Amino acid sequence: MQKDMILLCLGSNIGNREKNICDAIKLLKMNNIKIISFSKLYNTEPVDYENQKDFLNIVLRVSTDYSPEELLRVVKKIEYIIGRRDSKIKKGPRIIDIDILFYNDIIIDSDELTIPHRSILDRYFVIKMLMDIDENYIMPKFNKRVKDIFESIDKSKRVEEFKSKRLKGVGF
Repeated sequence: MQKDMILLCLGSNIGNREKNICDAIKLLKMNNIKIISFSKLYNTEPVDYENQKDFLNIVLRVSTDYSPEELLRVVKKIEYIIGRRDSKIKKGPRIIDIDILFYNDIIIDSDELTIPHRSILDRYFVIKMLMDIDENYIMPKFNKRVKDIFESIDKSKRVEEFKSKRLKGVGF
């Protein structure tokens, strides 16, 4: 089992995107979720529903004693605190989105939770951020290294590094 390879992807494309992500990180830390490492911050072109503003995204490698289901409840509560509400547009604009990408070697496919995240192999921006974390990480279920996926993934969507002074202030 790959211990402490709990990977979360945070994204925002409504309001002050940078502040939303910083607020989410602070709330994660306040809820007994330790940040071990993190990707660069990226400005990313929307996927699926494309008629919306760009997202700001980051991947966090975290450690926690929460089970995957408990972690899901905590991240949903954090999304709600920051202001996320159900949208009429599937995959539409979000003030904050926190996805559980991986939880160690655990594979879950339930109505409530899917780990690994079901769209990960189609998301260039996510694979790019995973490259920042650990390019040799072998993704459970897919049994492939991040860098092998990165070499073969469609890179047509725009993904640009975003320089942030604010993130330095969240203390990790």
